Amino acid sequence: MAKTLLTPKRMRECGLRPDSLSVLVEAQKLGTLHISAVRGITLPELLKDPERLQPMMATFLRTLDKLGIELDQNGFAASNGESELSHKKQPAPTVDDEIAEGPSKDELTSTERFFKGMGKIKVPTHGEMPDYFKRIKEGDEKAREDFIVSNIPFVVFIAKKYAHGDSDKLLDYVQEGSIGLMKAIEKFEPERGNTFATYAVWWIKQFILKSLSQKSRTVRLPDYLVDIMVKVQKTKNILMQELDRMPTPEELADEIGISVEKVKRALSVVNQTVSLDAEMDFHTSTSDGSANRYDMISDRNAVSLANYVEAKDELKHLVAQVNEMFERLKQFPSYSGRFKEMIFLHAGLDGLRQFRTLDEVGDMFSVTRERIRQIEAMWIMRLDKLGYGIGGSEGWRRFVRRIYELEELLGIQVSFE
Repeated sequence: MAKTLLTPKRMRECGLRPDSLSVLVEAQKLGTLHISAVRGITLPELLKDPERLQPMMATFLRTLDKLGIELDQNGFAASNGESELSHKKQPAPTVDDEIAEGPSKDELTSTERFFKGMGKIKVPTHGEMPDYFKRIKEGDEKAREDFIVSNIPFVVFIAKKYAHGDSDKLLDYVQEGSIGLMKAIEKFEPERGNTFATYAVWWIKQFILKSLSQKSRTVRLPDYLVDIMVKVQKTKNILMQELDRMPTPEELADEIGISVEKVKRALSVVNQTVSLDAEMDFHTSTSDGSANRYDMISDRNAVSLANYVEAKDELKHLVAQVNEMFERLKQFPSYSGRFKEMIFLHAGLDGLRQFRTLDEVGDMFSVTRERIRQIEAMWIMRLDKLGYGIGGSEGWRRFVRRIYELEELLGIQVSFE
């Protein structure tokens, strides 16, 4: 049955060597597989790449569960000479059974068994530590593997502080913490007189926090902020039980021993990133009764219908007023098309939509900037005589800038006669 379930594709997904099928067939007969045998059937390149190995090991644990194989961490090997167990396991499902029944609803069975086996692991005593590290320094891989396995309960103890009861996250954090444990074993120097647990806890926490900050969120957070978030979340859960209500930021800050500002910042980034394309079911939103988050977010810069109509009417009135001004200026003998062009270019009403300098306009007409200033002052004076009350050069600038503001608000560009 193991041969039926363990197709070449499934073997690759589990990160297993092609020749490891016979080991798993024998393990299925016995109903158990020793943890030390896992290394021998894993692809060598994956052992050097922990990031690729982690998701494959999770798939491997689920596959063992489907095959009815328990992961033994208490020294019981699949090749210990026993041909059968006195109590036989239930036959493992075939591929056809798996397809017919669909995915297993009890995906955490192997995880639960893994943590249940923690109590059977023998933790090395303080007196055994020097012997272990002496053999590890000499290149004894068996001693290194045994020491890693014996310290897994220590990794689980630390990982539980970050998982907050989530068993899915706990297994991920144990995997990350185990990589930190391996790093600690590699770097530890017993001759300095420090205890291994004191040294290893830093490495284990670092790898768990790194996983939290780099993999669990779309936007990466600094490691120190992740550490504060973990403390705030843990303290909040405790205070909620004691106070029977949600604790305030001040209460959390006082309990943890940090500033209120840091607590508020940690609380502001606790929420996970959500996709704007995520569907939301509202029967009244669209004809098919569905909408996404993007459809539900209001545009704060959008103009209301009432303001739009009011702005459009004001712009129409200002444009008509400009056209009327220059039409009435034609009654003066000195008025010409060249005169109007100078004023329009200076004010940017030719399409530039910003004022040009007097020097720029003077260069266009081969006259001095002072001549352009005199012409503008003359026509503003004549408009005052006609009763428009422009308010001098500054009043004219405010008048034109208002036209530009309304154009930008409405998203249009007007033209003048």
